Amino acid sequence: MSIGSSQRRWCYILTSERYALSITDGPHSNDIALVLVSRSGSGVQFNSHVQPICLPDDGVTAGKWCTVSGWGFQAENTENFAPILRAAAVPVLDLNTCRKSQVLGGRQQTILDSMICAGILSGGVDACRGDSGGPLACMNSNRWQLHGVVSWGSGCARRARPGVYTRVASYLDWIKRTASALGHKIEY
Repeated sequence: MSIGSSQRRWCYILTSERYALSITDGPHSNDIALVLVSRSGSGVQFNSHVQPICLPDDGVTAGKWCTVSGWGFQAENTENFAPILRAAAVPVLDLNTCRKSQVLGGRQQTILDSMICAGILSGGVDACRGDSGGPLACMNSNRWQLHGVVSWGSGCARRARPGVYTRVASYLDWIKRTASALGHKIEY
């Protein structure tokens, strides 16, 4: 581990019960997990640099600029993980744009309503390998909200190949129900 890094222990990692049923819609359908961590001991300690993110009130709309972040590969053709947390601003795209054959349509994965498509169509900015599971955070009413979870893409930062994210708003009921069953209260 390097200076400024930390390790945490988690209590549970739970995938969506629909994840195993994803074969008909493609391999990245229902690509979401809930990680419950302890807030004491070796769990998460909140401070000025580490804070929880809010769940979304509702879905994010096309045209909204959001921030994707992660420690994944810095470029498609390298295997170098970012030494520091990296972040990039990306616009949310209309799903019908992403469904076009010249964008992401016709791939092995159907672009579902439970997904968010975000990126710059001219390329150059994107999440990359190793960023999966990371946040797509959007500012809404002066609060950062977790609208997406990095799921998949076609390469990294390619022209006409935006990133695809799991739409958190589509799973709010599952998140609340699962956390509640484990004795945790989800606060917005």
